Amino acid sequence: MCAEIAVRAAIPPEKLVVFRPSILVGDSRCLIPRSFDSAWIIVAVRHLRMFFGNPDAACDIISVDYAAKAIVSLLMSRERRRHTTYHVSAGPAATTCREVLGNIDY
Repeated sequence: MCAEIAVRAAIPPEKLVVFRPSILVGDSRCLIPRSFDSAWIIVAVRHLRMFFGNPDAACDIISVDYAAKAIVSLLMSRERRRHTTYHVSAGPAATTCREVLGNIDY
């Protein structure tokens, strides 16, 4: 967030668009996470065999290609963007922690 604040201070708002993607894990063609940084919690839960939290809470994990497609679509849109910051996420289609945990092979 500090980097975003610095960029906002250096660039006029009318020339800046910030995209904040959700948790990025792999791409839609591959089930293996490409980045351990974003998947460490899933690995930890698997090894600990326990989960502390609301299993029905949203777990907004999206693929890299989904995020890239959304960002490019916003950038290439002919309509004027109404905001300077966009959260790129699964939104209502987000899975739940229970669904993610249910797919972990203990």
